[in-house]
Amino acid sequence: MRQIFLTLIAVLVGSIGSCLAQNQSQPGDDPSSHSSPAPALTGGYLMPEGQEEGVDTNWTSVHPIVPAMIGGYASSMAFGQEMERSNHVRGGVTVQSAYDDNASASNSGSAISNYSVSVFPQISLDQSRSRLRWVLNYGGGFTFNQRLTSQNQTSQNFDFDIQYRLSPHVNVRASEGITLTTGLFGPVNPLSGSAPGVPVGGNTFVLTPLANQFATNTRGQVAYQFSGEDVVGVSGGFDSLQYRDVQPGSTLLNNRSEDGAAFYMHRLTGKNWLGGSYQFEHLGYPDTVDDTRVHSMILFDTYAFKPSITLSVFGGPQYSTNEFPTTAVPPTVGTSSMWSVAGGATFGWTGLRTATQVSYSHSISDGGGLQGSVQLNSVSGSFRRQIARYTALTFSASYATNNELSSSTTGISSANYASGGVSLTRKFGTHCFVQAGYQRESQQTSGVSTFGNDVKRDLVMASFSYQFARPWGQ
Repeated sequence: MRQIFLTLIAVLVGSIGSCLAQNQSQPGDDPSSHSSPAPALTGGYLMPEGQEEGVDTNWTSVHPIVPAMIGGYASSMAFGQEMERSNHVRGGVTVQSAYDDNASASNSGSAISNYSVSVFPQISLDQSRSRLRWVLNYGGGFTFNQRLTSQNQTSQNFDFDIQYRLSPHVNVRASEGITLTTGLFGPVNPLSGSAPGVPVGGNTFVLTPLANQFATNTRGQVAYQFSGEDVVGVSGGFDSLQYRDVQPGSTLLNNRSEDGAAFYMHRLTGKNWLGGSYQFEHLGYPDTVDDTRVHSMILFDTYAFKPSITLSVFGGPQYSTNEFPTTAVPPTVGTSSMWSVAGGATFGWTGLRTATQVSYSHSISDGGGLQGSVQLNSVSGSFRRQIARYTALTFSASYATNNELSSSTTGISSANYASGGVSLTRKFGTHCFVQAGYQRESQQTSGVSTFGNDVKRDLVMASFSYQFARPWGQ
């Protein structure tokens, strides 16, 4: 209910902001003189070169960037030519088939394969004004499973992202994402390719059995650039993940988290921003007594080689307090506290026909449904390239270790995860797309006994999409 309430508020703010933006022009104004909306101060909206002409260079030509790993937004994998301002109503439908050779996430000898067919209608609203940019996407459909018929279900995917330039030096951004999926491939060819995606919350570096997953992600950020060299701001959000219809013999932990951060940034040079942040995060697990509170003091530095190429590094201490169940009779709650170090780096490049993201992170995180809170070490990368006028190729890979922070006397659990994938998208005519993809996942666990300790999974997907776009609000 809380997420739905915030979503309604965001939609209302977007509607009011749209009306205000439309009424900004005074008699005699030249509409072409209005600058493009200054994005929220994050890594999530890197404009391609050549699209910032006429903007006050002292204030916004080199945007300060709050790294996603300390409360900001991740950059988009859209090509530069897909990120142009637009005002469109988009719609379409995708028919998708997928094959999973180990849907139960079991050891090789007991693996259960599954073939599924899905239908996903989609609709998107995309609007830009001189001070406002917002995107709303919705996709819904149904998935049919060949062997796991109990997992036949509807799928829902909703996200909303709004960026508003409240004043020449104050930017506001809010986003909401809600998904209901089975954990396999979601709808392909999303209609939001022209704008940064709503961030995905929680630990995604785990392999879990096929299950109905209901996830929500809410984020917000306000930043005030009070001089040409200084920025202050606050950000925060909350995530939740619930597992339903879990296969017999498997146990997955529901989790939810809240976080808030305050940050300060100073421009050292025209392209280099140095900053500091305090962040508080609460990691909770409603079905257990596991609970973690984390305080972080982080220093970060962001260098923009170009408006579309950035490198961010961060590091600092973390102090965590953990609660966990013990094996005592009657059961009791144990507590532990610890100091640790968080650190990492992220690189993003958005070209006209190429998009790349590479990141490394060492920090405390939720266990992604497998465990309680963990010390997560992860490295991941994605590369997307338009290899022909109507053809794009995407590669992705990741590796992570999840080491539980605290546990009962039965020992500390761990999970090592690795994945790699490739997909090819081809456009036919003006409305039709075909996509095919393959992903390989593997995971080795210790102390996690609800399913296989050494799991490998191959996922194969193919889809056909029909999409249309119509201008609106221009």
